[in-house]
Amino acid sequence: MKETRTKQNSGRPAPPPAVKLAGILGLIQGGAGIGFGIILIIREANGFHDPGAVISGYGTAAWFLFFFGAVALAGYFLSTGRKWGRGPVVMLQLCLLGVAYYMFTSGRPDLGVPTALMAALGLILLFSPQAVDWAATRYAE
Repeated sequence: MKETRTKQNSGRPAPPPAVKLAGILGLIQGGAGIGFGIILIIREANGFHDPGAVISGYGTAAWFLFFFGAVALAGYFLSTGRKWGRGPVVMLQLCLLGVAYYMFTSGRPDLGVPTALMAALGLILLFSPQAVDWAATRYAE
């Protein structure tokens, strides 16, 4: 009886709460990136052009949709206890720490603090002892 409570319907061990929360965080972050990609497409389709930009709005949008689509998928997989997903979410958190540093050095601590806190929360969740143990047992499968 106890074993059925700790397993999901597919027979996989249920992820610990830290992994589920990290997955939800990755899903939210991925969704935000996808939303920004859609905004870029809409702006470009409406004729917006930044004379100082040397890149295409469509190209940047495609990058956002691809990259953050992968992160959103990874977050979904993490939150449902699947094997794949931890790496992309960890990598995004590390990138966000760099973005937060840039925000601090650019005189925008009002944006840097929440970005750094969100990235640190994701890393804390994914490297908690329960999450590491869960990932290690999943690796052996």
